[in-house]
Amino acid sequence: MALWIGIVVLLLVVAGGLSLALYRRRAGAEDRRGHLLEVYRAQLDEVERDLSRGLIDEAAAEAAKTEVARRILKLEEEPEEEARGPGGRQKVLAPLLGLVVAGAALVLYLQLGSPETPSLPFAERADERAAAQARQEAQAPLLEMERQLSAQLEENPENAQAQYAMAQLQLQLGRPGRAVSAMRRAVALSPDTADYHAALGEALILANNGRMTPDARAALEQAMALEDGNPRAAFFLAMGLVEQGRRDEGLERLIALLRRAPADAPWRGSVLQAAQGLGRISAATCPRTSPAPRRPPRPDQRRAQARWRAWARNSGP
Repeated sequence: MALWIGIVVLLLVVAGGLSLALYRRRAGAEDRRGHLLEVYRAQLDEVERDLSRGLIDEAAAEAAKTEVARRILKLEEEPEEEARGPGGRQKVLAPLLGLVVAGAALVLYLQLGSPETPSLPFAERADERAAAQARQEAQAPLLEMERQLSAQLEENPENAQAQYAMAQLQLQLGRPGRAVSAMRRAVALSPDTADYHAALGEALILANNGRMTPDARAALEQAMALEDGNPRAAFFLAMGLVEQGRRDEGLERLIALLRRAPADAPWRGSVLQAAQGLGRISAATCPRTSPAPRRPPRPDQRRAQARWRAWARNSGP
């Protein structure tokens, strides 16, 4: 209720402001007319003084008084409504115009805004501020790594491994567009490396909001041609089939990927999760799904697994 009261008050303020601006313009015209009348009367008095002092003769004085009188008459013949300000029509149109403009703004707000959204004072957003602070702290080491890699690439831009590392870092920072640029440079420097083509395909997919593109498919297929069974390329190609509606075929490829995966593959859990989400398969379907205890994945491997899981969720039915 308080919101709508505020909106009504704002409408009245806007309408009043526009009306006041129109009235002031008319009032200014009236002030100008009064000022000119005072000037002309002063000129008549000055002509009389000059005549009495003998500075001008009767003919010159009469001519001057005739000219001043003509100007006064012309000023007095101006339309009366201009002289006294806005008339009846203007008095109605001025506030009406203000209400129309304010009403149009209200309609736009109701269509584009969110008037029913509850207020959230800054003091009550402690969780939001804490989350933002946590994100900044988590990204601090990544940003430092980015600075170091940028310096390294500035000295040696032909380092394909550094370009690849920069691309993976940009993905971690949520910048898939920059990752694509770095991966294209890495592929150009080392065109026979399957992992580079697979990483380029992943970056292209993420840059397209998680949807497969022709360029991404070509990069992934090139990775498979260079390394039959490349896990990253195989995973994204399988999920691309799901995206096309070929769910069963995509599921079969994921199961095949799991069956030939090493027992300690860090990406194994992500692939299994995607397969289970598609076909509700059990661990028994893939004999190696429950491997012996192994080393925990590195931070970069965990982040890659998270990207794979997120992409699998977005590509599922």
